[in-house]
Amino acid sequence: GHTFIVDHVFANGDILVVEQNYSPLSGDSVGKKGTWNYRYISKATYQKDGYSFFAPSGTPDWGN
Repeated sequence: GHTFIVDHVFANGDILVVEQNYSPLSGDSVGKKGTWNYRYISKATYQKDGYSFFAPSGTPDWGN
């Protein structure tokens, strides 16, 4: 599988993600060490393709 971070959720449910090693755009796997890219994914796409999402529970402790 592939992991990305959801950077923004649009009002219509589409998402903007940030990721590495998404060929051929970024990351060590394509010889672009330390690079990353953004990708726009529609709600229809992630629902059709069965993406799963994880959200940590609790409140972040930004003081530590």
